[in-house]
Amino acid sequence: MQESELYNQWQALAKQQKTITTGTMQLRVLNAGQLQTARGPDFQYARFELNGTTYQGDVECHLRTRDWYRHQHHLDPAYANVLLHVVSASDTSPQTVWHRLSASSIPTISIPSQTPLTAVQTCAAGAEALPYIERLGWQRFENKQHFFSDLLQSFTPAQIFNEYGMRILGYSGNELPFQMLARRLPWNWLAAHISKRTSEEITALFFGQAGFLEKRSQNDYA
Repeated sequence: MQESELYNQWQALAKQQKTITTGTMQLRVLNAGQLQTARGPDFQYARFELNGTTYQGDVECHLRTRDWYRHQHHLDPAYANVLLHVVSASDTSPQTVWHRLSASSIPTISIPSQTPLTAVQTCAAGAEALPYIERLGWQRFENKQHFFSDLLQSFTPAQIFNEYGMRILGYSGNELPFQMLARRLPWNWLAAHISKRTSEEITALFFGQAGFLEKRSQNDYA
């Protein structure tokens, strides 16, 4: 089994909207979140119910619990906001994991392998493929719409626009770091200060929050 299959299982659970029970935990996936292709947690802004409590945050998938530590995620700041660790059914004894920047342990839950996957359809090439491509395009648009609608339950429109505008500026290699930078400088705070500070001071704020300035430097810019 590959991790990509585990991603499919997680997304299938979101479509089914049914509760599964593994061990002492009950899980219902409300929104699979956004699948990440760059560095960072596998899914961002996922929404799920775990033992009756609703959470929204990052989800990381591995074939086995030990992969969390083998990949050094417990030391990586990018994984500090992971709320759920998902493993395959082949891991018969999933254990909670921890992160050095988090005060709480992260629950690990295994997804039953019998979770049905969505069938993949093939279509003809050329002009006959156009209706399928158009339908897939609308499905993608609707998925984006639902994704941002869920975000609006936790963030203001200005903050979402700020984060995802920064994410675009990061391109494929720095999407997550740029988005995290926007979160470290929330838009409602930044908007209140931007008219009171010089462009040099604003630039220094971004460089400082990004970790490019030495914390103990006596330099006025730092």
